[in-house]
Amino acid sequence: MAWRPISEPCRGPKPYLDAIMIEIFLVACLIEDPSRCKDVSLVYSAEGVSLMQCLMMSPAEIAKWSEVHPRWFTKRWTCRPAGRYAKT
Repeated sequence: MAWRPISEPCRGPKPYLDAIMIEIFLVACLIEDPSRCKDVSLVYSAEGVSLMQCLMMSPAEIAKWSEVHPRWFTKRWTCRPAGRYAKT
């Protein structure tokens, strides 16, 4: 099972454009102003990873994101295939 952020270099014969991508989509809100929220998309190469496996692995990835963004908290999140939803 391959699970790596798209920012990591691709090792192996398959380029990212051919890889299956999965997205952890979350709504993050400022701790100081919970009414101020933003959509965050964490996209990963996930060949061989089901949406159920994504749901099980996501809390650890969201925790990593939260460590880098300490002023924000995650209000809700989900897993979905990447690139299938319009950005608004």
